[in-house]
Amino acid sequence: MENSNLDDASNACPKAASSRRPSKLRSIALGVGLGAVIAIAGILALLALSRRESLPPITLDDVNAAAARWADHGPTDYDMDLQQSGVNPGLIHVEVRHGQVTAMTLNGHPTRPHLWDDWSVPGILAIIRRDVEVCMPDLNARAQQRIAADSQNPDASAPPILPRGLFDPHDGHPTQYHRITPTGADANWRVLKFAPR
Repeated sequence: MENSNLDDASNACPKAASSRRPSKLRSIALGVGLGAVIAIAGILALLALSRRESLPPITLDDVNAAAARWADHGPTDYDMDLQQSGVNPGLIHVEVRHGQVTAMTLNGHPTRPHLWDDWSVPGILAIIRRDVEVCMPDLNARAQQRIAADSQNPDASAPPILPRGLFDPHDGHPTQYHRITPTGADANWRVLKFAPR
């Protein structure tokens, strides 16, 4: 009789342990799954924040004000190092003497002189001005046409596409620029070093 009670007790324990095991495993699996979802959400949030455009939009007034500061305070002799990402990424070094580019390298290799004037401060300001005056209105018109064609709502509109960047508060040279073009040849320029001579 004692044996049968022991058998009943020993049979009862494995059932109780086995009924707890799936519940414990379920809790662990739920915890791992929830942790993975939280980790993925955190990574996505960090990516969204890191890719968010942090530069202010540039208007024609901003470009004109920067050009006026350059005309008043810009040095005629300077060296400038820029980092370009996007189309044709690389490090650009420009040397300007008496207002004229005298040397330019891309990733340490000399470039052809026909490119030089675009990389002086007045040349970069001219590119930005052209982008603001010509490229942005064209891009925005195309975006509005796409929205109108794809939408059933005649009042639907796309948010404006704007170039973004910063200019030096003293002499007006561009310090950062996010170039957006109708052809998709977008680029980011950042001045790493600007040294008047």
